[in-house]
Amino acid sequence: MKKQVMTVALIGTMLCCGLLMGTAFAAKGMNHGERRGLSMEDRQERLELKLEKRLELMADLLDLSEAQQLQVRAVHEQEQAKLEPYRQQMDEGHEALRGLLDSDIFDEAAIRSLAATQANFKTEMMVSRARVRHQTFALLNAEQQALAKKLQPLLHNQDRQRPGR
Repeated sequence: MKKQVMTVALIGTMLCCGLLMGTAFAAKGMNHGERRGLSMEDRQERLELKLEKRLELMADLLDLSEAQQLQVRAVHEQEQAKLEPYRQQMDEGHEALRGLLDSDIFDEAAIRSLAATQANFKTEMMVSRARVRHQTFALLNAEQQALAKKLQPLLHNQDRQRPGR
């Protein structure tokens, strides 16, 4: 009897999960941000909140002065402004790729071209991230730099364990 109850409960759970996953993937045709349930404005707001949290954490852990906090914020905001066109182009490229994949005709040259363009955008974003990191590190004093080097692996692993990343 217990085995039957457990089996029914397991099947019921699987069905519920299946229905939830089905509705999650039914959002076909929306742009990259909307598929995640976010408009471009919401996504921008989310990025700003994430930046705010990171800057607060950095200020607390490294004991940044007010001047350092303003300088670090300026570096981050400057790079974010530079990256916004790339983010938009990435979203547009993602939608174009979706269109190519959904097409009845396989156009390998177009897919390769689009994939190469997307790779270039991702490269620019990686370089930007490295530039921000380097510029931020240069704003720290020797003590803060030493502490940042020690904390970096810990914070990096924490980011990887966080869901939704």
